[in-house]
Amino acid sequence: MKKTSKRYVKGSSRQKSQVRAATAAGAVSRKRTKPVPGENRGSPSLSAPPTNSRSDSPVSDDQLHGLVVSRIHTDSETEAYLFEAGERKMAISSEQMLMERRTAICRVQEGLGVNLVPSTVRKTLEKRIEEAKSSPGVLAVTKPGFDTRKEFSDRPEYYAYGDGTIIAAEEAPACVSAFPPSDKFQQRGDADVFTAELAKIVSGQAIPLLVLFFGLAPILLRFCKAAGFMVENAVLELTGKTTSNKSTLTVLMAGSLWGGASRSKLGFADSWNTTANRIEELALIHNDALLILDEATVAEKSSKDRGAALLAVIHRINQGRTRGRMGGDVDDYQVLILSTSNEPLVSILNDSADVVGGATVRAITISCPSRETGLFDTLPKGFSSLEVAMNALRLICSQNYGHVAPRLIQAVVNWSARDRNALVDYVRKRMEYFLRTVGADPATATALELRRAKIFALAYATARVAFKLNVLEKDQFGDVKAPLVRAWYDHGALHRTPIDDAELAAFLSNTSKNIVDITATGKTDLNDGAFSEVDAFLYRERGGDLLMLMDRDSLSHNLGFTKARLCGLKARGILKTNEKDKLTVKICVRAGGNSQAFYAFRLRDMPGR
Repeated sequence: MKKTSKRYVKGSSRQKSQVRAATAAGAVSRKRTKPVPGENRGSPSLSAPPTNSRSDSPVSDDQLHGLVVSRIHTDSETEAYLFEAGERKMAISSEQMLMERRTAICRVQEGLGVNLVPSTVRKTLEKRIEEAKSSPGVLAVTKPGFDTRKEFSDRPEYYAYGDGTIIAAEEAPACVSAFPPSDKFQQRGDADVFTAELAKIVSGQAIPLLVLFFGLAPILLRFCKAAGFMVENAVLELTGKTTSNKSTLTVLMAGSLWGGASRSKLGFADSWNTTANRIEELALIHNDALLILDEATVAEKSSKDRGAALLAVIHRINQGRTRGRMGGDVDDYQVLILSTSNEPLVSILNDSADVVGGATVRAITISCPSRETGLFDTLPKGFSSLEVAMNALRLICSQNYGHVAPRLIQAVVNWSARDRNALVDYVRKRMEYFLRTVGADPATATALELRRAKIFALAYATARVAFKLNVLEKDQFGDVKAPLVRAWYDHGALHRTPIDDAELAAFLSNTSKNIVDITATGKTDLNDGAFSEVDAFLYRERGGDLLMLMDRDSLSHNLGFTKARLCGLKARGILKTNEKDKLTVKICVRAGGNSQAFYAFRLRDMPGR
């Protein structure tokens, strides 16, 4: 994987109560400088594990005379205090210093390791705060996410990661975070090992690839909107029984893209078992990032209260704006949410059809298919069973996490600073291409269909950007368009037909056609004469896809598809092939016969004939 240059400042650790505090707190300024093979030793590396702990040698009372306090500007055009002791830095907003002086000073003591218990020492610090001079060379960043300065809103120069790290372009000013760092955004293990092993399991799999690139898509939300596609804060939920591996794909796989926390069994994820206000606080912490909420069925004890709570959260998150409480400021955020549940959201909501329909716009549900491989289209290559593959995925994600999202952010920030228009144009073209492929043209699609389709298009654009910037290797993950198109037709499109092509759907509904169902047995004992009169077979692979099989003569006689038309269906994931340069598959459908070539069209449902 290609390493990219980067520059960033690290936030300090805090006690758990401080991390959860709603008020702004400081972060220790630190650069990660662990060398990476192939890079100059002086070049900071994103693959270096984060260092949240303080130094083993705290600043003594005598060393307090070396503590420097200055006033700096914030990204919200207010002021903050910058505290520096040696290599340690932390910032605290002026508002917090004014309203919560004792708490703020305690945080300075905690963040810098300064002993402020003696009254003389505390008074010395108080005096330095009062006498602090302006330092225009450093900027305090007050919230996680992309650069919020008005003049840089369309071409951000930095991104504040959730742990206080500032991921910046070379042109960006020196920054220090002034918000409480979260210990969920940690790094562990090796990035290249993680992506290589992950690709072996999810390559070619529709649902896993959708979850993977949806998990990285918040990084492109701002540029997607600049490209003319308004993608609102949305929820993608995976539902199924406890053994369906839904949490493995969300909590573990998607979560490991951003970080992890050894103290919690949920790692980077959070639980639905909390309040709506707390989830809104989490959305702020995860601004321009992914938020994962596990098990919606534990949100409330009663089903009625659960439905009301989930609906409230979905609507509030969709608005992307906190409620101003007790005269407090209103804050905006952008976030995408991955959720899991044993039952679909629409079955939990106890409300009117209009309310359920509104939730359907904002939340896309993927129910675990009733097949042996569950959320996977087929058994991942090289694994003897799905259980073996899932155990391997769990091991990979538990030992390697927190690398991919920061690397993609760094590459996107660099591209934006270098040529923002080129980045936006690239995102626009990939979004438009995917929407055309699935027939959701903005000029003709319904508003509801388009809003849902844009989520899938954004996942596709994210994959293409990650490949282009060498954050992920296309050779490892393979083609992503066909699986994501298939994911859309199977789980995103609301108006379901047996197959997502008008001509093929019309053919299936034509009762004059001789279509033989062999899904139960996989074989037919028709004689030669009867066999030659069959227009198509309905066939189900063992533990896999439902297919409509047509031989060459039948396809030519009934539909007359050209090679270009078939290639288009292959690109959309409708025509199944086992080899890259072939358009047919070989299947034996006659008892005692040999395999023969068929055009195999994927069906979502059995046709109602």
